[in-house]
Amino acid sequence: ERAEVRKFFSPRQAFAFYNQGDIGYLHGGYNSDEGVLNDMYTAKFNDPNDRKWHLIKQQGKNLPGKLRYHSLTTYLFYLICVGGQKN
Repeated sequence: ERAEVRKFFSPRQAFAFYNQGDIGYLHGGYNSDEGVLNDMYTAKFNDPNDRKWHLIKQQGKNLPGKLRYHSLTTYLFYLICVGGQKN
């Protein structure tokens, strides 16, 4: 579910990124002002009418939480987070 539209997300390093076709997903990372992050964004790269990052409202029990130095991949219809550091 898309909760908020932003042109840019906060500066960060050590984030996870995955793209499938023309859609990209970004999760977490580290920002010196906020520390380890747990936000997730998606963007459509080939849509000229939608050049913004969309903050994804994460729901459920098995969420990755605040992570950095991790990876994203897919299996079937699932976006999977692997590894990472919590602090």
